[in-house]
Amino acid sequence: MDERSDFSPPKLEELILYISECCKDSPTFGAILLNKILFYSDFLHYGHYGTPITGATYVHMPNGPAPCSPQFLSARNNLVMNERLEIKERLVGRWIQKRPIAKDKSDKSLFSDSERAIIDYVIDALSCRTAGFVSDYTHKEVPWLLTKEGEEIPYYTVFIREREPIPMEYLARVQEAAAAKSIQ
Repeated sequence: MDERSDFSPPKLEELILYISECCKDSPTFGAILLNKILFYSDFLHYGHYGTPITGATYVHMPNGPAPCSPQFLSARNNLVMNERLEIKERLVGRWIQKRPIAKDKSDKSLFSDSERAIIDYVIDALSCRTAGFVSDYTHKEVPWLLTKEGEEIPYYTVFIREREPIPMEYLARVQEAAAAKSIQ
């Protein structure tokens, strides 16, 4: 998997920390819900403004989209190693939930106003949901449906909607622009 040229490890770390801070009182918040909030934040910002927030690569996984392991684990482990984040395991039903707990304040200055607005919107929409509900919801999303397990989910798939198809010429221009941007 190629690393995106716009991938920002510091922004991914701070976004993990920010989401963990905001979701501290959510009884359903764990690693799966964190992954979905990251996914929707990046993809919605890309869809509205043409740029993702972290630039992380997302992959089709059994529980829905998730940031690719090397990027995510590096960011999470760095936060844990620097004692800014703790991962607590607890039994929820018959599953073990890995709950990220913020031990430090996130650096919100890394995020633009539009990024914060999208992040806060996604947190508000998903933090009260269960991991199962949000995973099932992502399984109905076109970006997830267009890929197979283990495959990268391209950002431009956010423009493909079931009920409102976008002309193929427009999608070709979006793909060309994304490819040109990745070369720079």
